Amino acid sequence: MSYKKLLTAASLLALLPAVSHSAEIPLFPDLDTAKTAYKAKDYAKAAQHWMPLAHKGNDVAQLELGKLYSRGLGVVQRDSTALNLFMESAKQGNNRAMYEIGRAYESGAGVPRDPAKAKEWYSMAADAGYSRGNFAIGSLYEKNKLGTPKNIAPDTKTKLRTIVNDIKDGNFSQAETIALAYEDNVSVLANPQTALTYYYLADKVGSAYARLRIQTLETQLSAQQKSEAKKQANLLFSPKDKAVRDERRTLINDLKSFKSPAEAPAVIETQKENALEYYEKASAQGYIRADKKVADLTGKDLPEYITPPKPPKKKYRLVNDLKTQYVAEENLDLGTRDNDFESSVVLNGKLGLYTYPTDDITTYTEIRGLHSDGSASSNDDDDDDVRDISFLEVRQAWVEFDNLLDIDGASAKVGRQRFYEPRGLWWNRDMDALKLSMNSTLTNGFVAVGQNLDQYRFGDDNDLERDNEDRLRLMGELSHQYQNKQFIEVRALYEDDHSGTPDIGANVPADDRDPEDNKLLWAGLRLKGQTDQNSPLLNKVGYRTDIIGVVGEVTTTDTDPLSDTQRTVASVDERDVAGWAFDGSLDFEFDTALNPTITVGYAYGSGDDGNGNDSAFRQSDLEGNTSIFPEDRVTSSLRNYGEVLRPELSNIHVATLGANIPVLNASDMSINYFSYWLDEETGRLRSSGISGALNGQDSHIGQGLDWMTNINLGKELRTNTPVLKDTALRLRLGGFKSGDAYGDAEGEYAFRGTSEVRVKF
Repeated sequence: MSYKKLLTAASLLALLPAVSHSAEIPLFPDLDTAKTAYKAKDYAKAAQHWMPLAHKGNDVAQLELGKLYSRGLGVVQRDSTALNLFMESAKQGNNRAMYEIGRAYESGAGVPRDPAKAKEWYSMAADAGYSRGNFAIGSLYEKNKLGTPKNIAPDTKTKLRTIVNDIKDGNFSQAETIALAYEDNVSVLANPQTALTYYYLADKVGSAYARLRIQTLETQLSAQQKSEAKKQANLLFSPKDKAVRDERRTLINDLKSFKSPAEAPAVIETQKENALEYYEKASAQGYIRADKKVADLTGKDLPEYITPPKPPKKKYRLVNDLKTQYVAEENLDLGTRDNDFESSVVLNGKLGLYTYPTDDITTYTEIRGLHSDGSASSNDDDDDDVRDISFLEVRQAWVEFDNLLDIDGASAKVGRQRFYEPRGLWWNRDMDALKLSMNSTLTNGFVAVGQNLDQYRFGDDNDLERDNEDRLRLMGELSHQYQNKQFIEVRALYEDDHSGTPDIGANVPADDRDPEDNKLLWAGLRLKGQTDQNSPLLNKVGYRTDIIGVVGEVTTTDTDPLSDTQRTVASVDERDVAGWAFDGSLDFEFDTALNPTITVGYAYGSGDDGNGNDSAFRQSDLEGNTSIFPEDRVTSSLRNYGEVLRPELSNIHVATLGANIPVLNASDMSINYFSYWLDEETGRLRSSGISGALNGQDSHIGQGLDWMTNINLGKELRTNTPVLKDTALRLRLGGFKSGDAYGDAEGEYAFRGTSEVRVKF
């Protein structure tokens, strides 16, 4: 029976209540907290944390809570509830849960005992990577649990024992029945001598059929066997003879010890061969207990295992990331400045050190070095536009305090740290901040206050740029899993740019201006999730919806050139801001050859209509606009809105159609098409990878096409060599064709390509 059919048949169990709700359900249930409590034998606390997680569909919690119910640890022992939980966990592919279902069928815990079904579940667990499943099948064979003929009722032996008890009490009417069982190999191992004993007994009470069978069997047995059979029959027929009472009692007890047909020598040998086959499979999967079984059955020497002493907990950990890029750009000015081809070779290295002074304190320091040789921009999430430059910087330096106020999952982090969210719409940048977090399995969130204090770069270019000075940010997010694989997230950011505005007529540096000061509040809601499909075409469908609004006020400074190094403030404009944005997508994973995923997306950022207040949406300047889409299918992040144009989500419509295809074992290939329109006609995009000017009259910006290949070399080669095991190769090629919004440059093509080798060790 197939995996899906078994789960479908078992789904009726899901109609039973999976868990009983406790009066002490924690506010933030967490898998790690439950695991710690279980190890400390605080089973009640472990159950309290696993219950709500199991109810929300977490497969690990369902498995672990099922184990508590099956063993009666911290909860009332209940086999049916345990089995229901194991079934729900197995539906999600949990191989240990499949094994536990096999155990239930083997022992009859919550279901009728059925070794054949136990084998099926053990086999599914083994196929899914749980080596103990193969070991359990080997044990079933070795114990002959799979050798009983299927046409024998399970209560036959009980009936035969009842007949022997009747004979003990002097009732011989069923002696012929038990003789037939021994002669015909029915539920007991065939034994002509024992059959003759019972036929002699039946003959003594007048069975004509027994007399006929005696004549046949006597011709098949030796004189000694016939003599022994008559002796036993006489003992059984003398219930009141005190002289042979003890000898008769011993014979009766011996006759109650039935051996089944599965215990025939030939059958036992076959069963051992089957057991050895599965023990060897388990051994090949690395299950050490199977090695001893293989040694016992084959007579080979048991391998010697040297168990090293448990290493002391490390007080530090080094991490590193070395990336080499070749970047090429073609016609990013759309033919307006004759900058046809530009290229760069970029070396980008990071070295990080974690230290653990105590169990609840972690520090981290990361140094980053970058060298760019050429005129093309580094293609890196950490920098907007880095070209022909070398620097060394302190990228992160923070200390984190866990279990704050003895609250599991609560922590405080202070110092220069990265703020990241998976879509990159809000933040994917480093910032000096104090961050308070609460993390658990279902609910995660933080609040933080931060302001960049310095550039942290060594060398001449180490001053904080004016537009990054004095920008105070208050930020927070909350993510909650309200159903299995379904999430709701809220985020907010308040920014007070208090750097001050120069007066009209003042001179400012030409290469270090601060054109905007603002007080803005962003607030947004994200819904995302994944639904499994019972369809011959689709495996699952993923969805994501972001809605973000921004309100506040902005002060804009316009300048005129004064010299090569100075500009003069020409005007200062103060306006209220009220804009909004949408970004959503659907991912369809197909159950076809290559398992492709098709992504359909649409994003919108409002523009300014020029009627007073500023109605344009703008992002936070902490955004990265890179993400993994579709989630869990690619090995590296992609540009949300295209490799070439790279627009900010402001005054724009972006339609996306993409496909991702897994390649080999740990690699993938993606192709994405983008189409862009302006929301309001304008002379420029707020931020763009294209330097060509817009005509302010038309709305179609253009079209983009990206192709990406990611290859995890270490996993493909299946090597643990330190340098190779985490080495990745990446190729990104992007093309853009300009639309009528670029006026005379309509129809121009621009390209950007990046080849990259990344090594971690």
